[in-house]
Order: sequence, then C-alpha cells, then structure tokens
Amino acid sequence: HKPSLYGAFGDKKALYLAALDNYLAEVRAEFAEAFALPKLADALHAVTERSIEKYGDGAGCFMMNTAIPVAAEDPEIARIVRETMESLDRALIRRFRKAVEAGELPEAADLETLAMLMAANNHELSAKARAGYSRQELREMSDRALAMVKRLSGTGTA
Repeated sequence: HKPSLYGAFGDKKALYLAALDNYLAEVRAEFAEAFALPKLADALHAVTERSIEKYGDGAGCFMMNTAIPVAAEDPEIARIVRETMESLDRALIRRFRKAVEAGELPEAADLETLAMLMAANNHELSAKARAGYSRQELREMSDRALAMVKRLSGTGTA
C-alpha cells in the first residue's frame, strides 16, 4: 500500500535508498565471509560463485542495474556507487595482501591490478547475467578471470 510505504520511508527515493542499502549490506556480508576463507583460490572462487548465484537467472546486480543509470544525475547515488566500488577494491587488495603474507602470492604481486581484474570480472558477471547468459557461461567466464589472476600473480596458486 503506497501511503504506508511512503509513510515508513518518506518518499520513493528514500524507499529505494533503504532497499539499496539492505542489498549492499547483504553483499558485503557474503563477500566478507568468502574473503575469510584461508586459501586465496577458495576465497576468489567463493566470491565469484556468490555473484553468479545472486545475479543468475537474468537478475544482475541490483546496484549496477538501478544505481549506475541514475548516478550521473544524482550526486547522492553517485557517492554510494563510488563508495561501494572503492570498498570492493579495498577488500580485494586486503585479501590479496593476506595472500602475500601467507606466501600464496609473491611480494612483487601487483595487488591493485589483481583487485581491478576481479572487480571488473564481478561487474561483467552482472552485465552478462542481465543480458541472459547462463550460469554455466558465467562460470566459464569467471574461470578464465581466475586463471588470469594466477598468471598475473606469477604463482599458479591463486
């Protein structure tokens, strides 16, 4: 019932922002759980698998589908999108740094590039899921990205 929803949230934008915040909190928690896995390969696989499960069946990422298209016209939404993307980059860099400390990646590994590759893979998963790619196609794409991380890291163990 529209009046009771707007009464609870204020207006349509406030309702949207609450839904986006709830979605992003859920994704952050799922990714944090994956990043906590002891082995880097398992952590990265878990992140991509969670994305595939969440984005599959044509849904894509709620933020990518709804916030990105209006970010250029709404500074508040642009700030949320930017903060979210930068938060993912930082979380990936922290996870790669942990892998360096554990000896899974060499000291000279370019953590920012590895993080950029994995973040780009996540965004691509969303776009392709939305475009109708199957979960199997998304998994094959993710496998290629994970293989590239292994090559770029110079270890073959990521």
